Amino acid sequence: MKIIKSGISLSLLPFLCGIMLNSGAVFTAADWLYSYTQKLTNSGTHQAALVTSAFWFAMTGGRFFLGFVTAKYSERVVIRGSIVSSIIGAAAMVLPFSSIELLVVSAILLGLGLAAVYPILIASASNLFANSRGSVTGYMAAAGAFGAIIMPALQGWITSATDLGMAVLLFCTLATAATLWSVPISTPSR
Repeated sequence: MKIIKSGISLSLLPFLCGIMLNSGAVFTAADWLYSYTQKLTNSGTHQAALVTSAFWFAMTGGRFFLGFVTAKYSERVVIRGSIVSSIIGAAAMVLPFSSIELLVVSAILLGLGLAAVYPILIASASNLFANSRGSVTGYMAAAGAFGAIIMPALQGWITSATDLGMAVLLFCTLATAATLWSVPISTPSR
């Protein structure tokens, strides 16, 4: 509990919320894109699997190229670009008239947008709280796991009780945006 005694717990809260919401959005998309695609577009299993694969391809590619992009642009710029991309992807995904092509493009935008958030937040929080790096990283990973547990289950409840589609995914991306817009992303001197 050293981190709480050091007085940085409130400063860490936006990071924890941001990573929880980001992980919630990632795992909600991963868990629900397949069935959502089938339900919305009446598509076959191969097309629904393509949408999910497009999301994970974009996530993987986004994380791979993150190092190259942050070498050219600051983490703050990358986070803000990620926010815009994920909101556009999630918003297009919840349109009630989506086609399989629109869902693939939406999944790619969403995956690219969500890809950078987790690693940048972990690195920034570790830089900001360098004296408590181990504790901070553990708290951040736990907050991410909490989002991955809660948000897909909430999406399942909403899906069974309402006709709101991927409402949790859109909520997570919008709430992540609101949280991260003002988080002090720290960039070490280069």
